[in-house]
Amino acid sequence: MRFLATMLLGVCGSVSLLVAQQRDTTKAPLDTLKTYRLGEIVVRGEQEATASTSTVQRISAAKILASDAPTADRLALIMPATRVQSNSRGEAILYMRNAGERQTAIFLDGALINIPWDNRLDLSLIPMNSIGGVTLSQGVASVLYGSNVLGGAVEFVSQELPTPGYLTDIGVAGGNDGYYSIQAMHTGNLGTFNYIASANLMRRDALSFPDSSVFQADGETPFLHNQFNADQRTNTDSRIFNAYARGELKLAEQASLGLSTSFIDASKGVAPEGHVPDARFWRYPKWRNLSVVLNGDAQFGSDSQWDLRGAVWATSFGQTIDQFDDATYTSRNTSQEDEDMTLGSRVVVGHTIGDGDVTITAALNALQSAHDQRDNEVDSTGTVIPAPTAQYKQQNISTGVEATVKLMPTLQAVAGIGYDMMSTPLAGDKPERDPFTDWSGTLGLRWQASDAVAARVSAGRRTRFPTMRELFGEALRRFLVNPDLKPEDAVLLELGAEGKMEGGQWSLTAFASDVSNTIDQRNIDTLGGRKRQRINLLGSTTYGAELTGGVHLLERLNLDGHFTYMHTRARVASSTGADSTSYISEKPEYVGTIAASYNFPFGLTPAVELQLTGQSFTLNDDNRFIALGASGLVNARISWQSTIPSLGSVTTLFVRVNNIANTAVLPQLGLPAAGREFQAGLRASF
Repeated sequence: MRFLATMLLGVCGSVSLLVAQQRDTTKAPLDTLKTYRLGEIVVRGEQEATASTSTVQRISAAKILASDAPTADRLALIMPATRVQSNSRGEAILYMRNAGERQTAIFLDGALINIPWDNRLDLSLIPMNSIGGVTLSQGVASVLYGSNVLGGAVEFVSQELPTPGYLTDIGVAGGNDGYYSIQAMHTGNLGTFNYIASANLMRRDALSFPDSSVFQADGETPFLHNQFNADQRTNTDSRIFNAYARGELKLAEQASLGLSTSFIDASKGVAPEGHVPDARFWRYPKWRNLSVVLNGDAQFGSDSQWDLRGAVWATSFGQTIDQFDDATYTSRNTSQEDEDMTLGSRVVVGHTIGDGDVTITAALNALQSAHDQRDNEVDSTGTVIPAPTAQYKQQNISTGVEATVKLMPTLQAVAGIGYDMMSTPLAGDKPERDPFTDWSGTLGLRWQASDAVAARVSAGRRTRFPTMRELFGEALRRFLVNPDLKPEDAVLLELGAEGKMEGGQWSLTAFASDVSNTIDQRNIDTLGGRKRQRINLLGSTTYGAELTGGVHLLERLNLDGHFTYMHTRARVASSTGADSTSYISEKPEYVGTIAASYNFPFGLTPAVELQLTGQSFTLNDDNRFIALGASGLVNARISWQSTIPSLGSVTTLFVRVNNIANTAVLPQLGLPAAGREFQAGLRASF
């Protein structure tokens, strides 16, 4: 088989998390991540996560459902300090606090779901149907996560009924540019056994094209090459089918074992860059993922002083990339075939000493991934001429120990140290590289000043190893390999406070990172044309502040939002030999969202959202930085919910318009974000 990966799951059923039909027909709210433990077994339990010395933010089921996000990339609106950007390969990539896209780990069911070949994940191909919550670990992430989490970690949590009963959820949605989605989910709790099964089908003819009249950057030509339709982006159609199933057996009062499987079959086009005529003309006719995850947890010993959590997974991935001569996408010239097989495991053991004043936790993370690639030529008749298979392999091992000590009733300290290693025993036709090794560490304090206010400070050191693609990949002859590429390492600092108030909560965090050997890229003129190459900069720094909060006013008026300021610069050598600072491509000065909604007593809820993105800079083909400009988008949503208590059922009708003004946003050179989008849907839970 040629598939891959532990992915996200199925069913956009918004009300499924709000009302469930129990055996006694009572309603049970599921708007809490406590309803599913296995999704977070790798690092910490519920209590430890909410009392962390670093930033740990939880995105509730209610927020996910109100976002109407069909795929994971649409969640950036409600994830603080986060943005999702589509790159020139057509991948929707996650960034947190301006960290690089390969510096963030993404988990589901306790398993890492980044594709190891490039250590990132296309979130636009990950449906959201069965997700019940998201946990973000930003700043100084725990050493127990393992390597390559310099930018943090994201954990997706599945839905689960908290008490015996059954729930079925179905939904349909449609919108402009040929978008539609059909989904279904069923979950049950039988006491000692619970399960979930879901399926989803989505299609889209194209992404909408925004107002093109303002596509101008520093006097350069408008970014309208390879664009033949004023309303729809060229080559941005997509199709996604996914199926997901999981069962969890309670073996004892404090022991559970879960088994899940996920399958995603997709195809999509890649929008060509609009600032140059000779862009990358790609399509993905096949993108398939299959994964199986076994995970469990147990507490044992006197007073349950020992805690064992872990996950073992096998993932298989296959994709085909077709390259075309021009933006008509009628004549192929190359076809790349990729096949990946990954085996991974994560085991975490914790021991509580005495009355809980000291907890020692140790983790072992291991991963092996094989990547087979064929860069086939295609002749003038469309016949594929098979090329030899290049074989690559990487092995990662990380260990870590973390101690949590209660210094006094209101003061808690955390200290951790870890060791990370990556080797590449197979390097295709490229020279072998020596193994990479490094250490990681964290220190933190948390002070509970009162029942309502807490303060925290943390510092740490983390490493991000180059991926196999960065070390050996040529991307259909678009890149030159750099045999001297080095890992990135960073020193991270964070100072924060958080609190609760009547009808709301808030948090304020200041953060900074100092990265050495930052991996970036440059343009190089060769006899074969202009190409790109990965390089190590001297380093880069980011500092900033983040404010999040929410409040309920007048009982029915809800205000919620987040705003993050980020100052990111690279350290480079000037022509005189002295160090100087420069921009890093596509790092905005700020991101934020402000949302307001009003809940009428008869089930009607209108809402409006303001989405802000600050100015960023990017490197053009002349290796010169140009400004991309700031933006502000307005979205609106209205929903109506009807409940039949006697049947335990809920029906929700919603209408959403994103980017009402069709505002042009340019997050990357030649690749504008989507314009106005309309979406309407009906969901039923019973």
